[in-house]
Amino acid sequence: MPVLDQWAEDQNFHFHISEHLFPDFRHIELRYETENMIFEAVSCGNKDAALEAFGKIADTPPIVRRLSNELRGHKDFCIAFNCILQKAAESAGVHPIYISEFSDENIRQIEQFRNANQCKQFNRTMIAGYCNMVRQYNLKNFSLPIRKAITYINMEPDTDLSLKALAVRLILNPNYLSTLFTKELGISLTEYVNRCRVEHAKHLLLSTDLPIKKIVQQCGFTDIHYFTRIFKRFTSLTPKNYREQGISDKLWDKPYYIRQT
Repeated sequence: MPVLDQWAEDQNFHFHISEHLFPDFRHIELRYETENMIFEAVSCGNKDAALEAFGKIADTPPIVRRLSNELRGHKDFCIAFNCILQKAAESAGVHPIYISEFSDENIRQIEQFRNANQCKQFNRTMIAGYCNMVRQYNLKNFSLPIRKAITYINMEPDTDLSLKALAVRLILNPNYLSTLFTKELGISLTEYVNRCRVEHAKHLLLSTDLPIKKIVQQCGFTDIHYFTRIFKRFTSLTPKNYREQGISDKLWDKPYYIRQT
């Protein structure tokens, strides 16, 4: 007999449900049902549906007050809820590196809260954030090689992102990777890389005071004149004019493009 099974038998191990929970039987079921609804909505990037579902339990008092410190209890609920949301994003095909970065930042913020209302409001903020992430980084419909390629490109725009370099990194034939990429995204790999690098440049132009020459390097371009030509092709503006006008029509840290249907 396995060790754990023997231990359970020796201890007469069984699940015990406290009697005071029976009056809240339906309450418990509702909470689990609602969490499943939120999970499903977030995995689809449906912010409105997720927030509507959350409203059903947002102001519901806990069935059992687990801690004497009320604020600690609210923080722990936020952290647990964050875990549910991050698994929903993962189920949608969002790469773990994006989820981990966002999740860790959420926990840092939660630990700084000073009252329960901040925690309650932040639950809604997390829902919106994860839904936005799913809409922006949903790679579920792409093949595994393309998911990896997209992630490499967006996470490391300043590295060698040539077809040859990516093929070596993914252990794929360059021709196969090129064909697969164009088939799944509707644009060539080179076009995709340039678009992502330009979006990264737009972000740096508006959020930093870095010289344009430095931005060129951080976006993986080696020639400022080529960078300017590519940038102008996508924005109709030079990098300098773009910064001066302060346009922020599509601004995010790690963008990527997918086929528009």
